[in-house]
This record gives sequence, structure tokens and C-alpha cells, in this order.
Amino acid sequence: TYSGYAFCFTRDPDHIHMMRKWEGGDPGVINQKTPTCLLMSPDGAFHSFGFTARDFYHDLDPIEAQKWYYFDKFKMVLHYNACNF
Repeated sequence: TYSGYAFCFTRDPDHIHMMRKWEGGDPGVINQKTPTCLLMSPDGAFHSFGFTARDFYHDLDPIEAQKWYYFDKFKMVLHYNACNF
């Protein structure tokens, strides 16, 4: 699955900001959405999301990668009341 987002500030709710281009993916292709991937470091801290998470995790040494927490294709699970990651 892929993700995109938009946001506004409470002081100016009519001024909506949207992410229009993600870095990463195929060279020369402008992406308006990024893969729904989340990477957390071995200590459980947030590391990255989307193309950055996917590419960083892919480039890790296989032994080192076992220490990291990589989640993908989880977006539809968020639509349910309970999540058991």
C-alpha cells in the first residue's frame, strides 16, 4: 500500500498543506505517495518512513537487518479496532 498526507495548523485551518513529491522510488519518476513502510532502530526509536525506510532497510547487511524493526503493508490493519503488531 501507499500513503500520502495533508495537514493544516489550527490558527489557519483553511490553509491546507499537502505532500506533493516524495524522494526516492524509481529515478525520474515523481511520486505523490510513498510506500507504507516504517523503520525503527534496534532500540525502538523511529528511524524513517516510506521510500527512505524501504531503501535503508534493503541496504542493511542481513545480519544487521535482524536487529531493526521494519513494518510494511500495515495501513489497512489500522482500519480495525485492534492492532496486534
